[in-house]
Amino acid sequence: VFNGYESPVVFYSHTYADFLQIDRGFQEILEKTLINEPASEPSLIRAIAEKMPADSFVYLGNSQPIRHWDLAAPYQEKNFDVWATRGLNGIDGQVSTFLGLSLPARSNWAFLGDLTTLYDMSGFWIASQLENVSFNVVVVNNGGGQIFSKMFDGPHFINAHSLKFKGLAALW
Repeated sequence: VFNGYESPVVFYSHTYADFLQIDRGFQEILEKTLINEPASEPSLIRAIAEKMPADSFVYLGNSQPIRHWDLAAPYQEKNFDVWATRGLNGIDGQVSTFLGLSLPARSNWAFLGDLTTLYDMSGFWIASQLENVSFNVVVVNNGGGQIFSKMFDGPHFINAHSLKFKGLAALW
């Protein structure tokens, strides 16, 4: 009790070693889950990141891809140069920003959600003008803004769609 009010602060008596043990336990569970759920979005991120060359430039779009990278990207040192931005509404200009940050002589990777990609799909127009720049764009297409299904009760928040991105890749 602080000044007559219950304190919102919780004090823990855990030591650093206790937290490390808890974290290691979480990592063990995560590793087993990624193996048991190879088609999950975090497993997809893990599998691609493990195959990416060291020193790659990694651009993470908002919403689930950035969270899945944080959760599941491999912990071994690959010296990735990881970037992300936060637009006005979270997804504006993500493709354009990634392409603007991509440089020659390095492996450039973007991990974007489907709505993020749809919102800035015209950003790919500049790609043909980027001299000696190669890039890889991974679109996690889960049929809409699935992150919202965890926050709101109602399908209208998801912006569900049945679009595929093969045509977008062919266009640009």
